[in-house]
Amino acid sequence: MLEALYRAVLSREPEEVARAVEEAIGAGLDPLTMIEEGLARGLREVGDLYGRGEAFLADLLSLIHISEPTRPLYISYAVFCLK
Repeated sequence: MLEALYRAVLSREPEEVARAVEEAIGAGLDPLTMIEEGLARGLREVGDLYGRGEAFLADLLSLIHISEPTRPLYISYAVFCLK
C-alpha cells in the first residue's frame, strides 16, 4: 500500500494519487504513516530527481496539484518539504 502511494506521487498524476490515498484509507492505513512513508517519500524522490537534473521545475510544481485531491480526505500535505 505504501509503495502504491510512493509510485502514485512519482507518476505526478493527481487522480492516481487520490485513488491510492482512498485505497489506503479504505484499508485502514494510519494517515501519518501514509504521509511519512508513502507520499513524502515520493515527494523527496521527485526533489532528488530535480536536483540531479532528471526532473524539471514543472515536475515539482505539478506536485502542488497532487495535494488537492487528498484534502477532502484529510490527508493534505505540504509540497514545500522537498529538499
